[in-house]
Amino acid sequence: MKIIKPHMEKRINLIRQTEIDSNEMNQALTDLYKLSWDKYGEVREQFSDYSLSNILLLSVPDDYPHANLRSMILGKETMGWGGEFEDSLPSFHELQQLYELYINEENGNGAAFQRFVNWFRTIRPDVSVLSNNIVKVGKHSTNGYYKCVADALDEKFNLLLEEIKITRPQVIVCPTSNIDKYNERLEMLLGQCMEEQILQEDLFVSVRYYEFIPTIPLIMCPHPQGKKRVKLNEVKKIIDNVIEGIIEK
Repeated sequence: MKIIKPHMEKRINLIRQTEIDSNEMNQALTDLYKLSWDKYGEVREQFSDYSLSNILLLSVPDDYPHANLRSMILGKETMGWGGEFEDSLPSFHELQQLYELYINEENGNGAAFQRFVNWFRTIRPDVSVLSNNIVKVGKHSTNGYYKCVADALDEKFNLLLEEIKITRPQVIVCPTSNIDKYNERLEMLLGQCMEEQILQEDLFVSVRYYEFIPTIPLIMCPHPQGKKRVKLNEVKKIIDNVIEGIIEK
């Protein structure tokens, strides 16, 4: 039997003490995860020899359902997510609590992607943001993901599409526009790209509409970690203009 290190035990207790806001979206997300949990366990068992992160499961802050602009930011994959539970498999409720603590209360602890998410929150005072990932299970302690694991998960349940249906974002920002393998996975999860408007070709910024969510614009841009700051500021200005147009409609 492995002994849980004291600092990890303290962190796990903090996660378990974190309260998730009581609203209809969170109840629907919990119901979705409860129904999917056994299938997720089957995939974990199938790939038990792989070093995997835990699965990213959402919880919605109370300001989100009634925000003037509900938005979702899609990262690439969940490197090391849920590493606090290294010696045990957390429950879906504990992973929702981890999301509430790390994303909504700790603001992502300064990671490059979360800095981008936190910037997005400042665009307008009435914008509420959900942080999510195209690949729900990444590698345990490094970048990237195992395609075979991601494919097996997507075949059993398309969590991303279901989460979008429940949380009803009015805009999705996807900073993976210049990475082909993530573009391919977007089409696998959201259907064919039906329309794309190029906003600035050299910065890989565009707006897309996908088959399964035809009314939700996806703002595509490069990952914030992969651009020099001056270029990222240009990207942010373009995104800000698009958001202003969405809010004014």
